[in-house]
Parts: sequence; C-alpha cells; structure tokens
Amino acid sequence: MGEPAEYFLRERYRGLGLLQRLPQWLAGEIQDVVGGIIERGAHPEFSWEDYSQELMFWADPEMRDRYLARDIFFPFYSAVGEDRQWRSFRRQAPLLEKLAEQYSPVGVELLEQLWIERGRGMLSALPGPSEQKVRWRSVAHMAPDTLPLHFDAGRYAAAIVTPRCGIGGSEKVMREMIAAIERLTGLPSLTIVADTEVAPELLPPHSICLPNLKYRGVPFLRNSIPARVQAVKDVILQAGVKRVVVINSFVGNTLLMDGALKEQGIRTASAMFCVAIGAGGAIEGYVQIADWLIDAGVTLFTDNQHMARMMASGNFYDGTVVLNMPEIVTRASTPRGKNVLWAGRIDSQKRPDLLLEIARESPHIDYEVWGVPLLSDETLMDSIIAQPNIEYRGGFDGFASIDKASVGCLLYTSGYDGTPNLLLEAMACGLPCVASAVGGIPDLMSEGRGLLVGPDEPPQAYVAQLDRLLGDQALCERLAMHGREYIASSHSLAGFDRDVARLLSAL
Repeated sequence: MGEPAEYFLRERYRGLGLLQRLPQWLAGEIQDVVGGIIERGAHPEFSWEDYSQELMFWADPEMRDRYLARDIFFPFYSAVGEDRQWRSFRRQAPLLEKLAEQYSPVGVELLEQLWIERGRGMLSALPGPSEQKVRWRSVAHMAPDTLPLHFDAGRYAAAIVTPRCGIGGSEKVMREMIAAIERLTGLPSLTIVADTEVAPELLPPHSICLPNLKYRGVPFLRNSIPARVQAVKDVILQAGVKRVVVINSFVGNTLLMDGALKEQGIRTASAMFCVAIGAGGAIEGYVQIADWLIDAGVTLFTDNQHMARMMASGNFYDGTVVLNMPEIVTRASTPRGKNVLWAGRIDSQKRPDLLLEIARESPHIDYEVWGVPLLSDETLMDSIIAQPNIEYRGGFDGFASIDKASVGCLLYTSGYDGTPNLLLEAMACGLPCVASAVGGIPDLMSEGRGLLVGPDEPPQAYVAQLDRLLGDQALCERLAMHGREYIASSHSLAGFDRDVARLLSAL
C-alpha cells in the first residue's frame, strides 16, 4: 500500500474516527470499496484528500454507480460526451437531504461539517486527527470568549470583512467601497481583517485586525476555524452593524454560510470576482460555495459582467450586483518606449511562468518586470532575474509608482481573473495592453481597446501581438484613445457610487 493510501485510511477515516461514527453497514461498505480502489490504483482525476466526499455519493446508489462507472468525477464534475462539466452545488443539494435521512446516526454536527468540507474543496479546511475534538464541533455550541476589541466606537454603515490589507485588487475594491459607502450614507465602515496579520500602520481608519490579537489565550490564527468565525461574529454583533460585506475572506464567508447573521437581522453580501483554476483544470475558490451563500440569503457582487453571467447560467442566480471599479483618466501623451511592462503579483494566477516562456521566444524584446510573490513561493524568481532580456525592477506600491518612461505597452498573462485593476490603470493612462482573454478581460478590452490572446494560445501568439503593437505607433494611439474613452464613460466615480447604491439597496 502506497503512502497516499495509508494517509487516507489512517488520517481521513481511522484517525478521525469517522468509520466508528457511521452505521456499521456503511462503514463496512466504505472499507470494501476503498480496498478495491487501492488495489486498482487511484483515479487520476482527484487526490486522496478528496475521498471524504464520497460519503455524499453513498447517499444515492445511482450516483455511486455512476461514479464507479466513471460518468461523474470528484469533486463536482459530470461527464458529457468526452467533456467534463462542473455541476452546480444547487443541483447537488438533494444529496444532503438523502444523507440526512439515511445516516441519521451520524449526528447533525458531523453532517454539517462534511457538507461544508465537501464544498470548500480546500485542504486547509480539512481537520487533522489532533484537531478532531475542536474542529468537528458546531459553531453554535462554541462558548464565546471576550475578545480585546480596539476598533473605534460609533455608528457604522457596514462592516467590511477582508483577508488582508495591501495593494492587491481585492484590497482596492475594499478601499473604494468604504469611501463610496461613506459618501452615500455619511457614515464610516468598520473594517475587520480576519485572515492575515497586518502592521498597525497599514490598517485603515475604523479597523480591527484580529490576527494581530490573542483569542482564547493564544494567537488568533492558532484558533480553530469555528473559533475564528465566532470571533468575527462577536465583533460584528458588538459593533451593532446591520450590513456585512465579505471580500475574499475565508473566515468571513464561512460565517455567512452559517446563516447566523441573518437570524440577527443583519443583511450580508459576498464578492465573487472570478473562477479560480487549479491543478488539472479543477475549479477552486469561492465560486464553489456560491450556492450555499445564495441559500443563506447572501447578496453576491462582482466587478465584471462575465461573473454575473456565470452566476445566472450556472447557479440560477440573477441578483449579482456588478461594481464597475472607478479609475481616473490621465491625458498625458501615449507612452512611446520600446520595452514591454509586466507588473503584478508573481504568483501562479498571474502566470509568471508564461511570461518567462514569452521572453525566451522573443529575445529581440526587452521586458521590465515589477512585483513580488504574495500567495505562491519564490520558485520562479531566480529564473526571472536570470533571463537576459528581463530587467527585474522589484516590488511596487501601486501602478502610479511604476517607472513607465521606457515602456510602450503592458503584457498581462493572468490564467484567470475578474476585471484586473492593473488593466484599468494602464488603459486610463493610455498604455496599450496585450492580455489573456480570460474572465472579465474580453469585456474590458474588446472593440479596439486592446489586443487579446486566447487562454489556450502558445507563447508565440503573445509575441506576435507584442511585435504588432510595438511596430505600429498608429495602432498604439488608437488603442490608447479607445481605452481612455471607455474608462471615462464606464468606470467613473459617479457610476461606481450608483453601483454601490444598488448593492446597499439589495442589502
């Protein structure tokens, strides 16, 4: 038996005592099937950590048979001809009802945890054997502790729950939303940082960073997920806010799925910016929990029409509020340099590996690269620095801080995205862009506002577009003009305030 299989049997079932808590007939059936899977070898479509999800399939013999026949795949895919399509959680909801009927000896708390665990699809959310006693307890039964609260006293228009405070796109949405809410209501918002430590001097006014504090006698981030969720709930209730907006916070979204705030008369909203794509093309990110958020009465919002269309077609939800992020257009002359600018997080989402391939295919083009790793490791940094036609310029504090004197266009290679703020800023200052056609980018750059490259195109396709742009100043001027006109008309501050007013109305 290989190491992955041993991990699965020991820690996912034996170590957690799941088999002992299940009906005997079910435990035996799972053991038999698992043994057969191990003998035949693991399915290539998913990892061993996904196997706790198979309990949901055992609630429905037809689903089980289809799984064994390879008509459906973990975590949420169904076979349609030769293609695998993502299955909306809403369409899977009847499985939970059957599970509750057939597995009543399991207990409600374990059922709730299995359902949430299955939906998140995040390894970090799965409990380990040492955390069994604390992680499997319902949030509703956690004894509240007093948290040392340091946020400013007073009335708040809303509470904004965010994972961190930095210069990224989601943080810019947070800052712009806070400002718009105050313009519209005359009241500030309380910012709750829930997932990452932040230096106090970087926190905005009216904020509290929970990871900077101790909770239940230990650093906040060493508490279990339910305890952290309870802490955020305590802050919200103590602040007395009636609107809560979550922007990419894992802890915040877990709280919204619980539905406890709705019971307190608090209206809630959550951001859905893009569909994250993981290894092997698997869908990841918060879109996985969209159905549960919808069923919990949470209003969804986004920064791009592409995501709103996806929610309507895939989740049967027509209430997504689109916020067109504001950007100020500058009328300076179009940049005329010959270098190509690449800027952003040097993380897997932004495809720095594709940047390297493009640079290697175009030794005649010089690239200026700005950014640092934030969510990924630094594996590619040495290769980027060593590439002869790449000049690595280091990190940057906002697009305005980037030296653009010698660049003539922006290269954007993201593997998935919403509406990138970096592209808005580049177009607003007249910098022509070559970008991957993913997420909300085609809506932003179509109709002569930029040059798009298909998401599956090779590096040579990007090189061809860069050569075309750098060799045609008239084309650069046209793209700059159309881009600025679009930003001025569709991403104005007044328009953004109207969008935020729609969100507040939905709340």
